[in-house]
Amino acid sequence: MNDNKYSFLPTEFLSVGKSLEDIGISEIAWKSQDALKIIDYLAKKGHTILGGDVYAYSDNEIESTYDSWYSNKSISESVVQESRKRAFEYITEYNKNNGDNYLYSIIFEVE
Repeated sequence: MNDNKYSFLPTEFLSVGKSLEDIGISEIAWKSQDALKIIDYLAKKGHTILGGDVYAYSDNEIESTYDSWYSNKSISESVVQESRKRAFEYITEYNKNNGDNYLYSIIFEVE
């Protein structure tokens, strides 16, 4: 896995993430509440949330739902906060409509 991408995240975030390597993806995904905490952390550090993907998670099996969200990188000075808001809205709404048996990968800009 591309550990460098995640190396600056606090250990408590990494320890609750689920590797997606078993399904051929070099990413980590998190349950909704953890994903929201990580998005907050990334935004506070100035990272733009470019989007993310949703994975069904039950009985330790991970499967892509083919659902995702993205944020257009605009010329706005508040792109970091706009991308944070979009990610929060998507995950919160998805969780409300579908339940908590999902994981969310977070695609963010590394600067």
